Amino acid sequence: MPELIEKSAADLVELRIEQATMLKKRVGGSCLIVQFLITYTAAIMYFVSGPDTATLWLASGTTMVVVTFLYAKLKAPGGITRENHHAYLVGHTIVSALTGIVWGAWRFTRLISSWNIPSSPAVCWCRA
Repeated sequence: MPELIEKSAADLVELRIEQATMLKKRVGGSCLIVQFLITYTAAIMYFVSGPDTATLWLASGTTMVVVTFLYAKLKAPGGITRENHHAYLVGHTIVSALTGIVWGAWRFTRLISSWNIPSSPAVCWCRA
């Protein structure tokens, strides 16, 4: 039974090394696809929400794509190894989480700005 556990642990390390290698190798194509979607959405936003919203969306989205691309290119410049794969994956998770927070915050601020919130509770009672 211990051989199976050791083999599973070794397989997990090999799987994570392969995952880190694929993430690093495919970053260019992934960023290109995401940038296309950001640009496409910005074009639609230009006509629906106006140039200010579209510009903000394009700038923030492009910044996140550039950060993700630079992380993948600059972290572990010699390639993914048994020694650095874990740090690469942790960093990738942090970058992904931060970009997710930015996307969520951007969407949340846009959603709140579309709400009609009265300036004071008295205004609510007057309208009722």
